[in-house]
Amino acid sequence: MELSEKYKIELANLQKAVSSFEAALNATFKNLNSIGNDLIQNGRIQMFEYCAELAWKISKMHVELSEGIISNSPKGVYKTMFQSALITEEEYSALLKR
Repeated sequence: MELSEKYKIELANLQKAVSSFEAALNATFKNLNSIGNDLIQNGRIQMFEYCAELAWKISKMHVELSEGIISNSPKGVYKTMFQSALITEEEYSALLKR
């Protein structure tokens, strides 16, 4: 599979994951005990981590396709994106804090 095809597939996967995460955040669960609330919270955390992982991997592909730079860490990818003016300084700082 060509990298650009994989990029499109992974981008679609990220869009689905973010939509699912957003739905999980907006869902209300009444009448749950503390164990049920903990399970919901842990599921939301896991969904966030999955979205964050997909986002940096897609960013890595984007930097590779658009800038021709290969980086193997999230910090390296975000630094390249900032240096290439793909993200703002504020976005760069926010990404490093996560």
